[in-house]
Amino acid sequence: MFILRTGLLAVFLLFSWSGLAPAQEQPETLPLAIGTEGYKVTVADLEKMPQTRIVTATPFLPGTATFEGVLLRELLKAAKLTAPSLVMTALNDYRVEVPASDAENYDVIVAYKVDGKYMRVRDKGPFWLIYPLDQHPELRNEQTATKMIWQIKAIDGE
Repeated sequence: MFILRTGLLAVFLLFSWSGLAPAQEQPETLPLAIGTEGYKVTVADLEKMPQTRIVTATPFLPGTATFEGVLLRELLKAAKLTAPSLVMTALNDYRVEVPASDAENYDVIVAYKVDGKYMRVRDKGPFWLIYPLDQHPELRNEQTATKMIWQIKAIDGE
């Protein structure tokens, strides 16, 4: 048994030192449904769109973090979803209403990376609505915090 464990450790170290260690985890492939017309995107789809980076503190993580994703207004445009209000639903069926004007007035993003790493479901991913709180102090309130929904599975118009 000792020889087997030692052998496995040696193989692991060999791969690690040789640069053949597994790469960063790949993004989860859960789709994000937008509107009722069947428009769906995955992280891979979002990566093909123009990217936005927000460095901000949130009430949900310690310190500041760098979030990467797509502007909500661009995503809504791509999905041809126009509505005065958006209803966002999480994987656990939590729902929140977000005024569509937030997407126009602020650089709100649908993030899929935090600090350079794909967000997994267990880390509030794969999609998290992020507001630029540090750039707009008026957004630092409980009302905005409740709109920063994570594990988004659907965005619908209302």
